[in-house]
Amino acid sequence: MSWNGTFEGSFKARASKPNHKDGGTYASQFKSSEEFGGIKLALHHISDWELLRGVWNRMVSDAHWGTICCWLYSVGFDTSNIYYETRQAQTPKLIVETLMLGGAIDESVADADEIHQRITWSTWNLVEGPKEDTRLDDLGNFHDCFSDVRQGISAEERCNLKLADHVYTAMSGLNLSSTVPKERALALSKAFLGVNRNAPMIKYQPGMWEKSGDAKKCWRKKLA
Repeated sequence: MSWNGTFEGSFKARASKPNHKDGGTYASQFKSSEEFGGIKLALHHISDWELLRGVWNRMVSDAHWGTICCWLYSVGFDTSNIYYETRQAQTPKLIVETLMLGGAIDESVADADEIHQRITWSTWNLVEGPKEDTRLDDLGNFHDCFSDVRQGISAEERCNLKLADHVYTAMSGLNLSSTVPKERALALSKAFLGVNRNAPMIKYQPGMWEKSGDAKKCWRKKLA
């Protein structure tokens, strides 16, 4: 079967905005503080939203259920509060089995939104900082690496950021226009199992950032 982005469990076409990256009940809890000391703030994804969305769709279309199970585990689905038509609490294994059957998970089911939002708003993948339109180093839909920041974060936080980088490395090497080989999916599974799934998102820390000049785009990560 060729992939058309409409498999059960996948994100549908962006035009319908089923999972707009700033919307949804689950995602709404991760709204950034509006500002800190006059600095407008936003949440930044280490692995960007579009990459997460694309890789999820590819894993579903290629039936890499083991990787999907590891991914769901990394974002908190061990004893989930999500319920489907059977009204049975779901574990990653049962969620994957439902996906495999092509049944209960669909964009018309509200629960699918929470799954997708957890995938794209995993706390270990989020860092709060100056808003993107005020950053000199904002890369848009590309890897936003924070593990090289040397000030303002603890050794544990830096370790968690490096583990999140490993997920990006495993994802960014995938060719999403063709079937992903099992060994590449396995590497991604290992990256998901390596992250600290309980790591909170990193709130704004002034020591992580430095100002360069007085132009509107003046903020960047402090790397030394």
